[in-house]
Amino acid sequence: SIVLGIMMLSSFSFAKDITLDEAINLAIENNSSLISLNAEKRQQESDYKKVEKNARIWKNKLSYSLETADDYLYYTGDKLEEAQLKYDSYLQSVENAKNSAEYNLVNTVYNLELAEKNIALLEKNVEILEKQKLVPELKLKLKMITQVDLDNFLLSYNETKNTLNNAKNQYNLGKENLKIMLGQTEEVNVILPEIQVKLLKIEDIDMQNKTLYLSAH
Repeated sequence: SIVLGIMMLSSFSFAKDITLDEAINLAIENNSSLISLNAEKRQQESDYKKVEKNARIWKNKLSYSLETADDYLYYTGDKLEEAQLKYDSYLQSVENAKNSAEYNLVNTVYNLELAEKNIALLEKNVEILEKQKLVPELKLKLKMITQVDLDNFLLSYNETKNTLNNAKNQYNLGKENLKIMLGQTEEVNVILPEIQVKLLKIEDIDMQNKTLYLSAH
């Protein structure tokens, strides 16, 4: 429709095209959790290597007194195990944050693409209802229907318009959120892989069928 066309034109006229992989890398690079974790990296590695070094020193000692036996067991056993667990936990946190950033990015991009199609279908529905609006008004004048019938039609019409407006607002919020995720100030157009484009087409057909059903009732 014209309204959606204008909205898309304003969104994508000067948008930079990037691949999904490039978008994922940007999302990981600009993820606040990962930025915080990466800031800890040097300290985490230093702490672990210090304990590891102490363990090697104790293992290389040729003899131990009764006084140092417990220290040997501590630095080569419990202390090293504790440091290993702490460092492994840190590395796992980094991996989890990366996976989360990728998951959120992919879902945001996909849902925005789906939202565009949903908005287009909602606009079609509003156009259909606008064209049909004259019919119940004329029927009421001819006493073929009651005021309640007209009110029900207008309620459906207004609900559809509200749904469209809400969908547009959510779409715009999603676009702003995408820019934040990618650390960008300008619009970015993320090109989806073919497999996701196919899925979008399948879901688009499902949405069209729902629209046809709504317009027929």
